[in-house]
Amino acid sequence: GEGGEARPQLFSFVQSAAATTSAGATSLAAAWPAPTTDGDLLVAAVNVWWHVDVEPITMPVEWTLVARGDGADDPTSLLTTAIYVADGASQAGDVVVTAGVDAENRIKLALVEYGGPLALAATANDAGETSTPTSGAASVDATPALVVAAIANRAGFSQCAPSNGFVDAVETSSGASTLGVYQFLAVSPGDYGTTVKLRFDCADPMSEAGEAWASAAAAFSAP
Repeated sequence: GEGGEARPQLFSFVQSAAATTSAGATSLAAAWPAPTTDGDLLVAAVNVWWHVDVEPITMPVEWTLVARGDGADDPTSLLTTAIYVADGASQAGDVVVTAGVDAENRIKLALVEYGGPLALAATANDAGETSTPTSGAASVDATPALVVAAIANRAGFSQCAPSNGFVDAVETSSGASTLGVYQFLAVSPGDYGTTVKLRFDCADPMSEAGEAWASAAAAFSAP
């Protein structure tokens, strides 16, 4: 109304936040820059580089796991990347994720708010050890649909040039690993996902390098 503040359109990016552990930890907090709006779609992407064993990941009760990708089962590439959603009451302040009890686990957390409400429509996941991590492809039937992909690599390489029209939503990195969240608005049915290129320097194609990675993706449409 007159004098009121216009709300962003359905599917639109509203805000993001991210955090990373600089060393091992069992929990990590990221804070919303501003209180979220009732009914908006809230997405959390979590990445853990496990020190020895894959352990439970715990998010606050209002968050629900919707997609998860796990890396190879060996001590050098035990990675998990997961997407959680919460689209109920407004949130403010910290969101805290707990990852097991091993104090040498490396954790990353990214938060994104989108204009909603939006309902989960499809998911995907993938994992590997290459220079071109992929999110897997979420099959979209009802459009328009928002597709959100979370990709993490173990070495902290830059994740460059997301493919298929996806754009960066938020990224967090340390010397241990990198977590990036990417978004795309699908306007026709199909399978949607993205691939990034792992490089020491995004501006230098010759710096591309392979590394262990894990990913998850989720598509959302109007309920």
